[in-house]
Amino acid sequence: MQHSHSGSFEWQFYAETSENLSIFYSQGRFAPKYIYRVYLRRAKRQCDAALCNLQYRSLKDIPTTAEKLRWLRCQRNLFQVEVADYAGLERSTYMGYEEGERDSYPSDKLAKIAELFGVPAEDLLDEYNRFLVRQGEEVRAIRREHGLSQERFAVTLGVSESAVRRWESGKARMTKGMWEKLMVHIC
Repeated sequence: MQHSHSGSFEWQFYAETSENLSIFYSQGRFAPKYIYRVYLRRAKRQCDAALCNLQYRSLKDIPTTAEKLRWLRCQRNLFQVEVADYAGLERSTYMGYEEGERDSYPSDKLAKIAELFGVPAEDLLDEYNRFLVRQGEEVRAIRREHGLSQERFAVTLGVSESAVRRWESGKARMTKGMWEKLMVHIC
């Protein structure tokens, strides 16, 4: 039995009503005792702590979407599971977002995450994902800027002409590897 002393009363534990609240009894009196708990959050790995605290000064300095997501989460003092739940994702899926396991991200999920972080969704995007937002217009503009037909553009990149048509119409997503090739060889 737990005892607590206060003045001339000897308080005895009566009941625990919740994790933080207990009731004590003494000489016909009941008294609540609220226990305050403080949970300190810290990065699970040293690299997370370095990323959150030292590596970048602002969101604009961060090159990848994965690193932006991790940095903003740390800045907002959130756990991965909290972000995942808010965005309607499994924690493992969101972990993959932060680990850079994907090249592109569903726009509806990024919009929810951006809402949670209080930033425009566009700010979460790296160069490749910004390109994907306007891929059709971007591919067409690059091709025309270099005076290339769809056929010649396809030959230059080593893809079929139908792939170029699908990119320009938005029916197919250009892979990151192909985007990097485009940036190096044509732009």
